Amino acid sequence: MTTIIDFSFVNLEPQDQEILRIMGYRRSQAPTPEVERLVTGEKERSRSLLEPRGIYTIRRIISKGEEEVTLEDDTTFKGWNVARALRGAHEAALFVVTVGEKISQRIRSLFDSRHFAEAVCLDAVASVAVDALAEYLHREVIWKEAQDRGLFIGPRYSPGYCFWKLEEQARLFAALGPEAIGVHLNSHFFMIPEKSISAVVGMGSEEREIRISACADCSVKDCSVRR
Repeated sequence: MTTIIDFSFVNLEPQDQEILRIMGYRRSQAPTPEVERLVTGEKERSRSLLEPRGIYTIRRIISKGEEEVTLEDDTTFKGWNVARALRGAHEAALFVVTVGEKISQRIRSLFDSRHFAEAVCLDAVASVAVDALAEYLHREVIWKEAQDRGLFIGPRYSPGYCFWKLEEQARLFAALGPEAIGVHLNSHFFMIPEKSISAVVGMGSEEREIRISACADCSVKDCSVRR
């Protein structure tokens, strides 16, 4: 069964520290008063632009190999990395979340009109907001469903992460149908609206097996998405 999530009850107020981190500030750096006002202003602007939506489904895994995983609907994800991410799982949750097109349009408009500071800041606000949606769907909705069935969940893993080919987005989209929430792929397998996140999450009965991150085998030690 595929479920569409109403996020209207979720607090999407992005934390200033996270916005600044996306903008390139280190935790030890204090923003100037001008930057603080910029962040406050773009957070306020975002309230009327964010259109949070999500969709997910849970599918049984019917076979696993060293470089592929096949689900009950015959969807087959290929790659050693996704196979490792799901190695302790006997089910997989697939999801897509988005904050919609309006905020992306506003970001492009700001860049086009050369309001670069506002554009960069609003882009960071949108990035923090969509990541918050992904975390909520992963750590609250999917976790609760797993817990109710005595299962554990693993980290979320996305096409494009750690050498899992971006082309695998097409398989995820065919299995899930996120067009129902207004998200589609362009010819290069990037999601439109841009501020969207897709992921696969393993579900299994052995906590020690399921919670090991595929990042453990990755050689990119300074990756921004390392978990």
